[in-house]
Amino acid sequence: HKDRFKDHELPRWNFTDFMHSFMIVFRVLCGEWIESMWDCMYVGDVSCIPFFLATVVIGNLVVLNLFLALLLSNFGSSSLSAPTADNDTNKIAEAFNRIARFKNWVKRNIADCFKLIRNKLTNQISDQPS
Repeated sequence: HKDRFKDHELPRWNFTDFMHSFMIVFRVLCGEWIESMWDCMYVGDVSCIPFFLATVVIGNLVVLNLFLALLLSNFGSSSLSAPTADNDTNKIAEAFNRIARFKNWVKRNIADCFKLIRNKLTNQISDQPS
């Protein structure tokens, strides 16, 4: 199928060897699979579509599975247990405490901003001559 390209050169992203094939699969897993699929369809035919879609679906499931395994290993049963005698804090409770403090900080700052704006508007209205 080299006759479809100028100077009879295949596109840079191709399946001619393991290195390029691995890079295409990595590129698909990173989310940039459209251009590679169009090049594949231009060289071959529409049989590339099932390969790319299967790679996206299966690859994303594998990446999601790895992410969940990482989360489960970090927040395992040991971090769910009560603190030990060494005054170790519960990591999940500490995380929720930080989230609650951040949420309260945001609410407080937004309320302060609205109070400041309201005060400026009331001062502008009271300063205007009747």
